[in-house]
Amino acid sequence: MHQRSGMFNDWYQLDSLQWLQEARACGTCPVEGRGRVVGRHGVLILIPTHTTDDEDLQRTINITWRRAVTRRDSTRSSLSNKNVTSPKGDVTPFCAQTPSSSTGSTIIGSQIAPPVAPKDFRVPLTCFFWYHTGSCKKPDNKCLYAHYHTGTVAEPPISINGKAMGGTRAKNMLGNISQREEELSIRSTEIHDGEQRLIAARANLEERLNALAAREKHIQQREEAIQQREDTVQQREQTIQQREQTLQQRTQAIQQREHNNHSREQAFAVFEEAMLRQLEASYTNITSTVSQMRRAVSNAQNILTNRRHQVLYHENFSNSLQGTFGQGRYGGSIAIDGAIGALGGLDQMLLQGEINLHAQIHNAIKRQ
Repeated sequence: MHQRSGMFNDWYQLDSLQWLQEARACGTCPVEGRGRVVGRHGVLILIPTHTTDDEDLQRTINITWRRAVTRRDSTRSSLSNKNVTSPKGDVTPFCAQTPSSSTGSTIIGSQIAPPVAPKDFRVPLTCFFWYHTGSCKKPDNKCLYAHYHTGTVAEPPISINGKAMGGTRAKNMLGNISQREEELSIRSTEIHDGEQRLIAARANLEERLNALAAREKHIQQREEAIQQREDTVQQREQTIQQREQTLQQRTQAIQQREHNNHSREQAFAVFEEAMLRQLEASYTNITSTVSQMRRAVSNAQNILTNRRHQVLYHENFSNSLQGTFGQGRYGGSIAIDGAIGALGGLDQMLLQGEINLHAQIHNAIKRQ
């Protein structure tokens, strides 16, 4: 796309890549320094600001348009017009749009003419005949220039039979520009709606983050409470272990007493058979009771161990709240408390059995 320079009225700027393509199409591609490219408005004196090699295609090249005497061989002109083609919708290279002349060369005054935009410039050009004579032999849809005043009037053709390039393409370009403006307006509305949605999403995100922070704080408090309960459970487990050791010692003492009683039974062989049978029955019942107590204590230990694993699991992996019937995170503590109470009852039963055993043995000795 061409743009007017703000320093000089007769200077234009052209994208380096487009300039290089047009120069290659014309067969004149300067590498560095000053080059010449023949265009439709006369001689293009190309003055690059930097070296224009293949590694520097994106730099801006200053181009000055000056009218001069153009002498071109008709054979070269015809070959250029045949070889250079303009893709549909693209800007045609300047050398391919050079108007043909019946004489093969045209002499133009040496005085520098006022600058006129190229015929494929983004701003459409007004038809010369329509503007000066009020009539044009071509209809609006056939003339390549605009049949309305656009602010810039096209130059008259160099020869009477020369082709005028411009208007229909200019109209199409204006239509494309209007369509692009409408699309840009629609995109602007969509972007504004997207920004509003983004603002709403950010507000929603902030609200969710605040709720998440409050929930995290609540979870930390619950974790601290669970840690305290776990410490309490560990202390109770230590107490239960101590009581188990005491129970084992008392069981060993009972076994020792049973052994002493057996020795005394052998010593008191003269006891009556009925008394001995009654004593043996009492001893068997007490032994069975002690065994049941030991099994109950073992079962209670297993229950406590399993419940402790459940408490640890719920503490680390579960977020479920405490249920109505003791299920959930606090169910393990309730079960452990119940097991401790059961062990206390078993301990009392064991103590009572031991007392009964002593009483029966004492009574048997007295009867003897």
